[in-house]
Amino acid sequence: MDGVAHVMDLAPTFLELAGATYPVTYNGKPVEQPRGKSMVPLLSKNSSTVHDPDEAIGWEYNNFKAIRIGDHKGTWISKPFGPGEWEIFDLSVDPGESKDLSTQNPKLRQRLIDAWDEYANSVGVIPPEGGPFGQ
Repeated sequence: MDGVAHVMDLAPTFLELAGATYPVTYNGKPVEQPRGKSMVPLLSKNSSTVHDPDEAIGWEYNNFKAIRIGDHKGTWISKPFGPGEWEIFDLSVDPGESKDLSTQNPKLRQRLIDAWDEYANSVGVIPPEGGPFGQ
């Protein structure tokens, strides 16, 4: 199996396995749907992927943010724990994320930054006070 999955895929997977559906409304108000995708096709070997290769998968925690598209991953780790700027990696040849490619491939770097910005806007990321989000 080569499929990339994310924690956001757990709820849709469990719902499918249980034969349940997520509510569309509650007390007459719309309910935000889970962002993930069911992993059942991958787990049952009916598919080799959960997400399309060009699909951006983003996440954030405190002063850390990341985005993945296919084999490429962009990360921002604030100082003093990281460089305080975007780094990009090709996970197909560097799964340990040891060789930053951002200066060698500025177009890919910008594509990942743009994808992260789109993700952050779509989920309503609120930057931590004094944090790097939006930089």
